[in-house]
Amino acid sequence: MEMNDTRRVLIDLIAEHQASNPSVKLGVGELSERAGISRQAFNRYYGDLKDYAWGIKPIGDLLVDTDHDRTKDLINQNQASLKELQQQMSRLSADHEKEMEKTVDSYITSLMVNDITLHGANDIRVTLEKQTLYNLELKKQINQLEIDLSRAKQTTALKNIAVVPGAGANTNAGSDAGASQRGEKVKVDVDLTKAYAAYASTKSLDEYEDKKDIAINAATRSINKLATDKSCTIVLFAERYICRFGVFFDRYQPTDDGLHIVVRVPIFDGTELKTFVSTLAPASAIHIHIPFMASVGDFNLQRSFFFNRIPEFELKYADAADPISITMDRIDQVIHFKPKQGD
Repeated sequence: MEMNDTRRVLIDLIAEHQASNPSVKLGVGELSERAGISRQAFNRYYGDLKDYAWGIKPIGDLLVDTDHDRTKDLINQNQASLKELQQQMSRLSADHEKEMEKTVDSYITSLMVNDITLHGANDIRVTLEKQTLYNLELKKQINQLEIDLSRAKQTTALKNIAVVPGAGANTNAGSDAGASQRGEKVKVDVDLTKAYAAYASTKSLDEYEDKKDIAINAATRSINKLATDKSCTIVLFAERYICRFGVFFDRYQPTDDGLHIVVRVPIFDGTELKTFVSTLAPASAIHIHIPFMASVGDFNLQRSFFFNRIPEFELKYADAADPISITMDRIDQVIHFKPKQGD
């Protein structure tokens, strides 16, 4: 299979780095810049090379597609180290043989003792298996209690909103929603606090993206714990940093009597969004709500008042988000809406 030029350049850059600095991680940002491509392009088309750049996977797995001369140079650079390692292995092998002789003698005695304890060990194994099954049942009960608790909190919150006297416009809207709401709704947010803190202290986009992935995975687990009933509806709020998620959740009204899991989704790449949706538990429907503002003035006001602590690069990612199509797998509805100023 013919390798494209950009992938060949990336592999060559990774190989050169690992040959000269095998213990130093080559960041995605630096690698993308040296290859003349954007970070988003790397993540989208060459994300499989990230583990090689970080030294997690051996570079030799990639060198089969590179030039023979470069492969030879890399082998020559590592030959001296290999020779030294072989000498060390020879010495260790000799020492190991001596230790084995002592160990075998010790094992002969130990086997006699093991025969005596084998029966007792089998009893312990059976007990541990029973304990494991019991623990699994307890975990299942805990998960169900967490679901019930989340639903109870949401129901209590709606009742509290409904009885607050003298509330403003947003509270009245929430009260109306609570009074006429058909089903239940549960909020699941993606907490990016640790991602923001990591970037503030290190200025590393790699660290930020790692922490963001962890937060998204945690939200996915919460969704799948809640979505035990296949009749539930998963509502995805496509974050664009022009409408507060809390306001959207308060105004959202379930369209049926089932559970509606409302999730904030700060994912802007189309491929990553498809992957996220594919990991969600089975549901009767998955809807995506996308905020839109035509007025530049309103757009800027929303950003300056409510989203002024969001890193600039995150806002740029949101502005350049890939379009979301109804043809995406598992998506049943795509709803575009215009938030009001102050939302």
